[in-house]
Amino acid sequence: LGREARVYICGPTALVESAANALVRIGLAPSRIRTERFGPTGT
Repeated sequence: LGREARVYICGPTALVESAANALVRIGLAPSRIRTERFGPTGT
């Protein structure tokens, strides 16, 4: 994964946070990571 990559992560909060943290640890700038979280609606 190059440092100029842009990454989009969508999923449950725990997955999104884990994936984003892992990408930052390997050197990807947080500004290059976009996220969308979802969870149960309760309906």
